[in-house]
Amino acid sequence: PITTFLFKRFADYVNIQHLYAIIVFTNYLIEKLNYRIKRIDAAERKIIHYLTTGNDQHIMKQYYDAYLHAWYSLKLKEVRYGCQTPKFERTVAKEHFAESTSIATLLLNTSKDESSLLLAASIKTLADLQNEIVNYFHNNINNVINTETKRKSVPLQSIQLENILRLGRIELSEKLVDDSLVINYQYGKGRDIIYDYEEIEMTLRNMISSLVLINTEKLHFLNYQFELYGENTSLINDVRARIKQQQMRNDERIKLQRLLLAMSNDDILNYLGSVDYVFTYLRNSAPENASETTTIQTFVENHI
Repeated sequence: PITTFLFKRFADYVNIQHLYAIIVFTNYLIEKLNYRIKRIDAAERKIIHYLTTGNDQHIMKQYYDAYLHAWYSLKLKEVRYGCQTPKFERTVAKEHFAESTSIATLLLNTSKDESSLLLAASIKTLADLQNEIVNYFHNNINNVINTETKRKSVPLQSIQLENILRLGRIELSEKLVDDSLVINYQYGKGRDIIYDYEEIEMTLRNMISSLVLINTEKLHFLNYQFELYGENTSLINDVRARIKQQQMRNDERIKLQRLLLAMSNDDILNYLGSVDYVFTYLRNSAPENASETTTIQTFVENHI
């Protein structure tokens, strides 16, 4: 029975309900800061900075509060990301988390440091726990599920609330009261409650049958500013796929070479940071005629 399977590891499976709030907040941070923050700034800047500045403070605080509640509600014994098993521990009190924790901790990125490794390992572990339940259900309750539903999966960072198994106390209590018990009205037993265990089993099956597998194979990570030309070239590839490529004329190439030779290393670094912004715009918001722009200067003047 699915009931027996769930309650053998109920303490682990109850954590799954917190996955959605964590994903929503981390996705928001990636959208907000992708290619817009340097790695060193992310390591030094605290979360409280983003909760008290900017035009999006209200929505930021809303997502953060939900994340904070979810993060401190987790009771995981072990988390894993690939071959790495970081220790799941929270060294800062919940009320001091924003003031004491760098924003890098919440920016999914595993390219050069392990600042967000615990976060990545935690969300992957939660997704794997749900997949464990869904796979057991598909493999053992064959007469309840059809083949088409078996194959359905959703990328981890695209999950919706209805995709998540919620085994919290409130949700389970509501299910038991609504679907799985009756009051014994026999004389002298007016306060007895009779649980229908077959109905409980069917209720749990119905809950799980609507779930999907969560695809954890590929996570969308944040890209730090000025690291465009490192091992992560996704931004350049996205622009190439969207904008028609044309070779620079020789006079333009010579002009650019002379400009770079005359610039200091710091100026070149800042220049590359500006290119990050241009490429990000080209990938996400460029108009159809953007490819007609011949230079970065005129592109910035006309479109940014």
